[in-house]
Amino acid sequence: MKVYIVRGGRYLFKHLPDAFKGIKQIGVTGWGSQGPAQAQNLRDSLVKAKSDIVVNIGLRKGSKSFEEARAVVFTEESGTLGDIWETISGCDLVLLLILYAAQADNYEKIFYPCMEKDICRETRFIRY
Repeated sequence: MKVYIVRGGRYLFKHLPDAFKGIKQIGVTGWGSQGPAQAQNLRDSLVKAKSDIVVNIGLRKGSKSFEEARAVVFTEESGTLGDIWETISGCDLVLLLILYAAQADNYEKIFYPCMEKDICRETRFIRY
């Protein structure tokens, strides 16, 4: 069995547009232990790579995490901060960083809308 290890580094930023070919928007759902770091890292790396890909944060309405996301310059005005369900339905790649229990409880709400619109083939989900 062969194992491939890809090491990171700023010199690899130029490859990000190719790695995310066909992706216009990346949604990050949840703002717990992983959300802030992954969202900011993606956004900042894509900016360095001169990519047009937008990173959107999706949170539950009324979540206290909206303030934390705003503090690191994700905003409703720029379209980079909003409702979790709108984020999921509007993005080409979604990082599901909500609790496993919430993923199980909301399975239909997460996946059925994209199946109805026949976009699940187009939308990619990464679950942590």
